[in-house]
Amino acid sequence: EFVSEAFSQVYVAMLVVGQVSDREAMCILDQSLAALAPHSPIPSVLYSQVRAVSICPGTYVQRIITDNAANSDNSINCTIYTPTPTRGTGDYRSKAMLSLIAHIMAIPFFDQLRTQEQLGYMVNCSWITNNSGGASGLQLCIQGSSNPEYMCLRVEKFLVDFTPRLESMSECEFQANIAARVTANLELPRKIVKATNQVWQKIQDGNYDFEYTGELNAQLESLTRADMLEFWHTYVNPLCASAEMTRVVVQVWSAGAADLAPGMRSAEVMAEYPLPTIALHLCLTQIGADELLLSDVGRFVATSGMPSDPNLDSGVEIDADGPRLTVAEYQRRLAALYKAVVLETAAAEQMLGKPSAEVERICALIADDQAQLCTALQMALESDQFTSSLLTSQPAILCGHKTATTLMQTFSGAWIISDYLAFKREQPLCAPAIPVIQLQAKYSSRPSII
Repeated sequence: EFVSEAFSQVYVAMLVVGQVSDREAMCILDQSLAALAPHSPIPSVLYSQVRAVSICPGTYVQRIITDNAANSDNSINCTIYTPTPTRGTGDYRSKAMLSLIAHIMAIPFFDQLRTQEQLGYMVNCSWITNNSGGASGLQLCIQGSSNPEYMCLRVEKFLVDFTPRLESMSECEFQANIAARVTANLELPRKIVKATNQVWQKIQDGNYDFEYTGELNAQLESLTRADMLEFWHTYVNPLCASAEMTRVVVQVWSAGAADLAPGMRSAEVMAEYPLPTIALHLCLTQIGADELLLSDVGRFVATSGMPSDPNLDSGVEIDADGPRLTVAEYQRRLAALYKAVVLETAAAEQMLGKPSAEVERICALIADDQAQLCTALQMALESDQFTSSLLTSQPAILCGHKTATTLMQTFSGAWIISDYLAFKREQPLCAPAIPVIQLQAKYSSRPSII
């Protein structure tokens, strides 16, 4: 009965590839239909359609903790979406802009976060397209041993620092990037499997947009530098905080990283402390300075005299409220705070505490100006200059949300997704894709099979 009921709810969509004539393809189709007999395919109005979820603009964070204790890798996937396209349009202009920005960013993104900062062994910048009615976006991925909060901040800081590079790009360089992107789009698939998958995807999406590449290149060639900068500041630049900006950040925590700082699993922590302070605390925990509580780190950052120089560097003196201090001096103060907390903890528990050699090792790591902890400290000290960003230390104006049962707002205004499935169920769906072109039957009647 189950088999009979299951086969009564199917239809056949087929793409025949290879040295096959029309009649032979029809024969293959007839064989498939005969296998379903006595059931007939369901009518087209009952076909299942892929429907993308439509979420309100904002920043959303989902945390996933892996079960494999032996795997020490963490990762983040940050996707910046453009608005959902108007029903029945291919939205080629937004896709052209995303493909161009991804092309320009890819090498600098890899060089900065992989080669120079060694943030992870996999660092990738690309763009994704949703042809089933949903939005397209810019996708930034990192996988490695760094903690996910620190990864998020470094991605955010890269986007902030990359803005001047786009603004200073010459017209000649801009046109060269467009030409390179158009050439890449025109490159033909080297394997028939890839060409087949491209066609099959258009069929599955239901848009039958087989002229996609030509339309995309036409839009690319019409873009200007002003168009690119407007798009960047509207949808990508974290400091602009456009009402249309939508970001979804998925953090994958290894079981080991989650166990090092179990309090970080709590959304309440994200609502009370700025992300730069949390990232600094996680970096301290990773090197073994677990005696320092998040509250200790928060007080240290809050009383350290926030600098206002965006070019803050460990070797450059800065003006602050009080004496002129360098980041290196803040590192020494943080190491001194750690020593004091270790002694205080040992005295309170009437125990010997950590061996002095271990304490000195951790203090040396805190003072290392090439370590991630130094960068995390620098970001925490700089955070007061940023607004409308995950990098900020300024609390957002918290507001309600229609799905408040599954979301909690963080200090900077991002939304923590506590229950992904419930959140997904509560969101409206995008309209299904409709064909960009109308298909026409090749034959008025089925050709005879010879």
